[in-house]
Amino acid sequence: MAGLRQEYDRLTSTTTLDTNTSTKQQGDNALAAKCTALEQQVAQLQISTDAAVKAKNAAEANAAALKSQARGLENEYDRLLASFDALQVQLSRVGVGEGVGEGGGGGWAAKKGA
Repeated sequence: MAGLRQEYDRLTSTTTLDTNTSTKQQGDNALAAKCTALEQQVAQLQISTDAAVKAKNAAEANAAALKSQARGLENEYDRLLASFDALQVQLSRVGVGEGVGEGGGGGWAAKKGA
C-alpha cells in the first residue's frame, strides 16, 4: 500500500502537476509546429504533383502527335514508293527504264541524247 500512496502523492503534487502541465504544453507546441511543417510539406508536394501531372500530360500529347506524324510520314513514303514503282513500270514498258535504279546512268535522259 505504501507504494500506491507514494504514487498517488507523486501524481497529485503541485510541482509534479506544474511540471507535467509545462511538459504537456511543450509537447503540444512541438506537435503543433510539426503539424504546421507537415501541412506546408503537403502543400509543396501537391504543387509538385500538379506540375508533374501537367508535364506528363504534355509529354503524352507530344508522343501522340509524334505517332500521328510518323503514321502520316509512313503513308506518304508508301504512296511515293508506289508511285515510283508505277513510273518504273511505265518506263520499262516504253523501253527507257533500263538501268534506272541500278546506278547505270542509262535512264531516260541518257537515251534521249543518243
